[in-house]
Amino acid sequence: MGAEGEYTQDSIKYLSIILPTLVFSAHSMTANGILNSLGDTTSFRNSLIVAFFANIVLDPLLMFTFGWGVYGLAAATALTQLGSGIYLTIKVRQSRLGNSLTLTNLLPDWSQYKALFNQSLPASTNMFFIALGSIIITSAVARFGENAVAGLGIALRIEQLVLLPTVGINIAVLSLISVNFGAKQFERMDEVANDSVRIGTIFMILGGILIFTFARPLISIFTDNNHIIDIGVGYLRVEALILPAYVLSFVSGAVLQGMKRAAIPMYFNLIRQLLLPSIFIIISLVVFETSIFGVWWSIAIASWLTVSLQFVHMRRLIKQNIS
Repeated sequence: MGAEGEYTQDSIKYLSIILPTLVFSAHSMTANGILNSLGDTTSFRNSLIVAFFANIVLDPLLMFTFGWGVYGLAAATALTQLGSGIYLTIKVRQSRLGNSLTLTNLLPDWSQYKALFNQSLPASTNMFFIALGSIIITSAVARFGENAVAGLGIALRIEQLVLLPTVGINIAVLSLISVNFGAKQFERMDEVANDSVRIGTIFMILGGILIFTFARPLISIFTDNNHIIDIGVGYLRVEALILPAYVLSFVSGAVLQGMKRAAIPMYFNLIRQLLLPSIFIIISLVVFETSIFGVWWSIAIASWLTVSLQFVHMRRLIKQNIS
């Protein structure tokens, strides 16, 4: 990415703690997936609330009182993830599936592993594409300097807060579609898809109006650097127009995964996260030599083109099952 000096040193310090302890986070996500399949979406919420307050205490304690600096920040994160993993494991043990967690059942059953991998590998690949896509975008933004990267980083955090309702909708859709697909209640699946898109779109339109209107004061909370503020404001105002597209993407992906078509969202994400943005960014920055807005509009165009096709494909598959 072109980082040097303290940026690189701090990043390496953070990763030296986080990477070896990723098993805590992975275990939490696995336990949460089991609970979600049982309709329990509150336990993970509770763990996040506790982790939030725990971090408020642990971050300054480890960073400043103990003098660990960036190491302390990473250690606090690892500790809260460990605590979350323990709590969610206890909730799984108390659930209807708790008695199945025996040593005998933990031995590999390759027929079950195959079914698991068929569903989880495309979903994991989706996350990889998202991470790789963010690297490509950050690399493009880095051409405009460190302030541009800082502005993007702040704007992304605000965007993630606005997108939180769609995360909840995505979890609910995946659970409901899976159950109804197994029960062959295809008309219910149609209702779930329609209602979730409608509700999610309303949330994102309201969220888009919010961040478009208050982009500057929101970014100004984090910095007084005018260049960083301008970059963040530009990103948020273009992103406000993309938010409804994310609803279509998340819902379509969840529906297709619930219908055991997990590979289809993976292909669409490959196009949306990597292929189209890369092509459009190269055209805008190299051919037309645009400003940083060329990057923002490349993301917008790639998102709307891809998710529109994905949504149409998802709707067609549901109609085929109904008929």
